Amino acid sequence: MEGLLESRQHRDHNTNPLIIWEPLPGSCNFVNRLTHLQACRRLNVFSPDHLELAALLSRPESGSGCADSRSEIEIRGKQLLDLLDLDTNSSLTIVIRAAEHGYLVLSQPGQASWLPSFYQPASSKVVDATGAGNASLGALSLELQKTGDVQEATSFGTTAARFALEQVGLSVLSSATVGGQEVEMGHGSGFQARVNEYKQRFKARVIA
Repeated sequence: MEGLLESRQHRDHNTNPLIIWEPLPGSCNFVNRLTHLQACRRLNVFSPDHLELAALLSRPESGSGCADSRSEIEIRGKQLLDLLDLDTNSSLTIVIRAAEHGYLVLSQPGQASWLPSFYQPASSKVVDATGAGNASLGALSLELQKTGDVQEATSFGTTAARFALEQVGLSVLSSATVGGQEVEMGHGSGFQARVNEYKQRFKARVIA
């Protein structure tokens, strides 16, 4: 992180870029916990999945540390916040991708909420989960740059994940005219229409 910021400074680029980190699964273990915490303090968004988070926080002798329930994931998320000990000026938000549970978004202590997943695992729409996390964070990063609102950006992220889940490989895109404008379509609907559908069906659930 220091090298990246120094390189940007030498090239007269913005020295406060938006930085989102999806950690490498194999690096998420208790041995690397300290270096991950140090890196997090330079980030805008840290987004492990719930299994990576459990592995990062669990000592090897305690077992896999696999956190499968919402309550367990919340405990892990709050534990990470406590370890980071963020001040009120911190720009870091933690977005935990938790499969069928959805997304747990945490910033300052006491500020946490769940955004549900579009599909449950038994849904016939779920064909292949490969790449869903990457698609999600790609859409999240674009919307976060536009709005600065992490919850809004996460809604876009879960919508992008929905597209990725619905087929093996990349989505087949087409176009259609909607309201006099040409709209890019995937699986019969446009991206913004799916975002609107998601917002109408689901609301973020704030937790203590």
